[in-house]
Amino acid sequence: MRGSQARTPHAPAALALLLFLLALGACAPILSWRPLHPGPSSRRIVVVRPGENLYAIAWRYGLNDRRLARWNGITPPYTIYPGEKIRLFPPVTVPRARPAVAALARHRYPGPWVWPARGRIFSPFTGSGLNGSGIDILGRRAGEPVRAAHAGRVLYAGSGIPAYGRLIIIRDDLRTLTAYAFNRHILVHEGEIVHAGEVIATMGRRDDHPLLHFEIRHNGRPVDPLRYVSPPT
Repeated sequence: MRGSQARTPHAPAALALLLFLLALGACAPILSWRPLHPGPSSRRIVVVRPGENLYAIAWRYGLNDRRLARWNGITPPYTIYPGEKIRLFPPVTVPRARPAVAALARHRYPGPWVWPARGRIFSPFTGSGLNGSGIDILGRRAGEPVRAAHAGRVLYAGSGIPAYGRLIIIRDDLRTLTAYAFNRHILVHEGEIVHAGEVIATMGRRDDHPLLHFEIRHNGRPVDPLRYVSPPT
């Protein structure tokens, strides 16, 4: 059923709007981090919407994208289509991993971690809500360069999650993703390999401030970016 179809914005572009809380407003705090929607314990099945890929769905629900693909028997390049149903919980029998998945496991992107944009921390990581799931870096003006914090492959580049504006998600290894939100212009494409420090976007604005929202997720969960990167002194 997953034949070769013309590539659309929701193919592997939809597979990475994977990891970032939509309906949480920029100002409503919550007590602890949680996915935008209930996780697999709710035994939900969702319908793929235009502009989504598997990464985006996993990101939204706080799930590991590889695990989500395995639960649904989806293999590389993880193409999904609008109207398709995706389970957010494991089936009784999980399909055996295919050789293509094993090949993907060999991909690693070594190298340094770098600060992704010039500016100071405007909002720190708290682990709560949309703001607190990462850090906000306040720039001097919109249009300044946004750089990849680490080498990796671009999983998603688009605006399918409104709460994040123009969003880029990069896979650094099998468990770690970095995300860059509220960009003015996106300068990379899905599937592209980028290096640490490479310019991937230009900074946009949020609430009238030139700002980059930067997140790191490990196995689908937000972690403090300052564990990986340090602001320049």
